Amino acid sequence: MKTSLLRGSEHFLKAGGSPNNNQLRSNHAKLSCHEYEIMSEPEPRRLLPWEECWGMLQELRERDSQLLATIAGLVIALPPELRKRLEVLMGRKIAILRTDLDYRLRCLEGKQ
Repeated sequence: MKTSLLRGSEHFLKAGGSPNNNQLRSNHAKLSCHEYEIMSEPEPRRLLPWEECWGMLQELRERDSQLLATIAGLVIALPPELRKRLEVLMGRKIAILRTDLDYRLRCLEGKQ
């Protein structure tokens, strides 16, 4: 069983490698300024089974019937039923693990 780890804006995948940054840069270089402004909001990242994201929980918002959590600068798409459990952890360092069946949350430290 592989477990991947996403850590903040570094987008570090512990077991799965890292995204090809050169490809990302070359795609953005082909866009006009107007197209880049429209695409400037990052697409939310969906955790794969046995992938974990951890860092400071900075923001919660809903869009298109999904919960978007900003964790250390990374936007993660989650099921909306996790909102109440995450609201009490706002401003804390947390970890979210997606399993085959559900999501597991844990607080890694007290409020800073």
